[in-house]
Amino acid sequence: MNNPEHAKKHHLGYRGMERLVKGAKPGITILGECWPGIADLRIWLTLGLRKLCDTERIIPASLGLQLNPKDRKDIKLRCTNCKNYLSFDEVVVTSPSRPFDRLGFLCKRCRA
Repeated sequence: MNNPEHAKKHHLGYRGMERLVKGAKPGITILGECWPGIADLRIWLTLGLRKLCDTERIIPASLGLQLNPKDRKDIKLRCTNCKNYLSFDEVVVTSPSRPFDRLGFLCKRCRA
């Protein structure tokens, strides 16, 4: 629904996520629990939310996403291929190899 005032009864919904991110202004946002329904929209929802909230620091969660939160100012994500930790701004989220499967979180070297 495109009406930004529309609120869901049992969960935040897309516009609720927008209000939360804009209001909280987090350093990073990791979206979880994106119900796939009949389509896997995790990446598309993330791209739309980035645009609405005017930030690139939003990624979808997925099984296999690993974080190293030791440095709260620069939380590191682990590349799903080479297993090296990289800065949040360096990670690229890739589509699953099979529908509804795990997303990839890759460094520059592994996506080349």
